[in-house]
Amino acid sequence: MLCTHRECRGKIVSSTIEAVDEAAISAFRYRIKQLEKLKRSGKTEFKNEPEKKAPLIADLEKSKRQLSRLYDLLEQEIYDINTFLERSKVINEKINSLEAAIKEIDSEQKIPQLPPDEAIRRLEYVIGNFANSDPEEKNRLLHTVVRKLYYHKTQKMCRNKTDSDLTLNADFL
Repeated sequence: MLCTHRECRGKIVSSTIEAVDEAAISAFRYRIKQLEKLKRSGKTEFKNEPEKKAPLIADLEKSKRQLSRLYDLLEQEIYDINTFLERSKVINEKINSLEAAIKEIDSEQKIPQLPPDEAIRRLEYVIGNFANSDPEEKNRLLHTVVRKLYYHKTQKMCRNKTDSDLTLNADFL
């Protein structure tokens, strides 16, 4: 795999298709092990990320309390109008950005994951048929189990080197 963009020439290192295929198959085998552990534990789905919304809501509430205190300080004549306007502008911008971030998280579509039994069945089918397939068939097989594959490699391979820093991350269905 080699980047064909002019700005990448000489900066990006390549790998053979066979090495990438092997990395993908090993990622699929690892995923099968994860899914089998998940089935044994009785859970129904992975928790990939911690809750993102809770800290934003806490910051929003804190900012609203801060704005309320700002009004109190203006009423007590501790702040003059210019100071109040400057600080309230900053706090209102923060509140607006937090509300926008919360709306964005709410609007993100929850992408349903396959049930573990179906995912294991598909992964085993791909592993069994991947080696003997032509490129079009490999692509079709990959699309049955992953949304995207992320390939990363930084070291160039030499004749004397036997290991590589090739990493492959998969966004599974």
